[in-house]
Amino acid sequence: MAQAVKVSKKDTYDALLKSTGTDYSVGLNFLAFDDGEAERYMSALEATGAIAPVNTEARKKKIRAQNKRAVETAYGNYRKKTVSMTLRRFRDFILFSLAVAFVTALFGLLVYNEAQIASMNFANNKKERQINKMRQETSQLRETLFVSADLESVKKTASMHLGMVEPNDKQIVNVVVPQKDHMTTSRSYNSVGLTEDIVAEAKRNLANYYSEEGS
Repeated sequence: MAQAVKVSKKDTYDALLKSTGTDYSVGLNFLAFDDGEAERYMSALEATGAIAPVNTEARKKKIRAQNKRAVETAYGNYRKKTVSMTLRRFRDFILFSLAVAFVTALFGLLVYNEAQIASMNFANNKKERQINKMRQETSQLRETLFVSADLESVKKTASMHLGMVEPNDKQIVNVVVPQKDHMTTSRSYNSVGLTEDIVAEAKRNLANYYSEEGS
């Protein structure tokens, strides 16, 4: 009869792992170790000499119970480690996804604001060009009316319909006008686009009027 050898939990568990050539990360298929599987596995290990045989049935049950608890503990640790790693990876993935979404949203908001500002600037420039064009057309019409006024027709209308006459020498009053006094016919010649042709025509009309008056 063989002599009983006391085998600790650590030695038994090391023997289990050594006989399979695995480690904790891969390990045995612990899900298959119900009561019957554990019993058959321990019997096979005893037959191969991986663990020492015992003489009494009670001793066998005790050692097998220790081995079973060791397997269950290893499986529990493995499961906890796997769940912890899975949760940690899932948390990292969620944080990374949120960071990417935040950066994408921020970049999209900046691009949208820039597009809105560019569109508003384009619309403002278009309105400004339209306003300047209308001002130019209005000023040109005003200058054209001022230049093309028929002073002779005005004189005839004043004398025939209003009874106005030319003043004599005693009715003429000379008024000294300071040099700073002037008449403005438009806001700005440069801004309204008054051409040299319009100015030349105005000078010719004034010259013709005064030449006719002198004659």
